[in-house]
Amino acid sequence: MITQKDIARDLDLSVGTVSKALRKRSDVGIGTRARVMEAAQRLGYHLPFHARADGGAEVDESSGKKLTRVGVFALSSPMVRWDRGGFVYEVLEGVSQAAELHEVFLSLHFSSKDQVVRYTHPASLPPVLKQRRLDGLITVLSFPEDVLAYLSHDFPCVTVNHEQPSGIIDCVAVNLMRDYENAVSRLVNLGHRCIGFFSSGRHVHSRRALGAYVTAVTQSGAEVNLEWAVDCFESGKMSNEERVDAAVRLSREAGVTAWLCRTSYLGVQLYEGFREAGLAVPEDVSIMVHSLESTVLDTTPALSGIAMPLRELGRQALVQLLARCATPKRPVQTLLLAGEFSEGTTLGRAPVS
Repeated sequence: MITQKDIARDLDLSVGTVSKALRKRSDVGIGTRARVMEAAQRLGYHLPFHARADGGAEVDESSGKKLTRVGVFALSSPMVRWDRGGFVYEVLEGVSQAAELHEVFLSLHFSSKDQVVRYTHPASLPPVLKQRRLDGLITVLSFPEDVLAYLSHDFPCVTVNHEQPSGIIDCVAVNLMRDYENAVSRLVNLGHRCIGFFSSGRHVHSRRALGAYVTAVTQSGAEVNLEWAVDCFESGKMSNEERVDAAVRLSREAGVTAWLCRTSYLGVQLYEGFREAGLAVPEDVSIMVHSLESTVLDTTPALSGIAMPLRELGRQALVQLLARCATPKRPVQTLLLAGEFSEGTTLGRAPVS
């Protein structure tokens, strides 16, 4: 039988924090509450009825005013990071900050991909959707477009994602193209002409990032060579060792002097691989990352890169949803937010041949 101790061990939290989160105590942040509830469902902990939806009071205690009730639906899977600094955690913190400002009641819900794809069937909907107890929905991460279209028929909806869907509902997303142009421009200004791309796998985020990389490098006037894109075209995902070995070989044999990494953790992986191979960063090769997360800002070395405005994504998602609730017939809106450059210590001028 799964206990609160098991949840605490899984998340490296105290049992007291887990207990407070399950009781929806206001002194536990929404990001931590989300982590606890997701882990509880994933591990099979029996949630008491009062813990199955998260949020605060539905009525403002001082004025007696009924609060707008917004459901926040996030994907739950082993591939999704729920720790502080991760995409979901930080977006939820932003949603929570905006909800407090605008007097909105938040109800948190977590579903696996298998559950989400069945949301187009009324019998498979969560009770809170079946019973129409929400004034609007915010979805976080990649919900299938047919599911988003189906839900938007019954509820005002906004989705928060790394990239925007095809204009079917309001969306707040990362301005991937602007961020990659910023990153490549900085590398070119340091004299780098041979810039590689370090990714992982052939999933949709990797393919979109590859497209942004190619476009940004082409526009910069630097050399474009798809052989310098690591782990984007293989029939199967490369292992960590294979991926790093490929980048080391390209830096040594093909003259790649800088690497744009799709995520922070790929940047850390590449830095460690270069160090083990005897390549100095940034003296021999530079590393720039996109999706720079707060959890790696204090690492040694401090990675240079573009930090996504994750909390602002969450705040703007709620603002957009409230606008949709007030004006249901307005055209579909897409808000793209660019990240900010963080200096770090992994960028240097291109080495002289």
